[in-house]
Amino acid sequence: MRRLATLILALWLVIGALAAPARAQLSAADTAAGAPQAGSTANALILLVGVVRSMNDLLYVPVRLLPSSTNTSATVTVAITNGATTFTAYAVKRASGGLLVNPAVGDLGAGVVAEIVWDGTEFVLVNPATLSLALADQTVSGGANVTSLSLGTVSTGSLTVDCGARPLQYLTNGGSFTLVAPAHDGSCIIQVTNNASAGTISFSGFTVNSSYTGGALNTTNTNKFMISITEVNGSATYVTIPQQ
Repeated sequence: MRRLATLILALWLVIGALAAPARAQLSAADTAAGAPQAGSTANALILLVGVVRSMNDLLYVPVRLLPSSTNTSATVTVAITNGATTFTAYAVKRASGGLLVNPAVGDLGAGVVAEIVWDGTEFVLVNPATLSLALADQTVSGGANVTSLSLGTVSTGSLTVDCGARPLQYLTNGGSFTLVAPAHDGSCIIQVTNNASAGTISFSGFTVNSSYTGGALNTTNTNKFMISITEVNGSATYVTIPQQ
């Protein structure tokens, strides 16, 4: 009789376990490691998270990964696999100004640990590698080394300033030309180096007071000048600083 009761109890426990809803493998307090798998690309990642049986198991769970290459597109997707099943690929987003937007190129850097969280709709990148230019009032505690942009040798015609191209730029004055004010608000510095054929540089579209434009430009070979350009609310100005 006791044996029969034991068998009935065991059977009841098995039936109860089968009838009970499946419990998620991970909780929001957990952290999972996702290893990039064969077939992953910089912009379409496939991550192995072995304990996952469905995407619900990953809801609000941070997944850390080490990309082998840097994303080259603002459209990035992640597909989770448990080794046997590969689930649907979903977009990766990042927070910006209270909204979720596409990541910037370089947000998932090669060899840089990234953390993403599945919110039920998409993966949110918690630690983008780049600073968002769309988000106001960010606090930056570090700095940046800028690779100055070469504009080549300018010897004729006109050159429209593009401050958005890079904050530090340089060119060689190889003949007379006109420097045209930017089409958009911004600021930059352009270093001008004269060569043996240097000509007069004219300015067009700037609003300046002639008493506050700095030093005078010349055409002396090898002479250098820094031209600081700023445009605010569609009004552009410049100041020239001789370097000799």
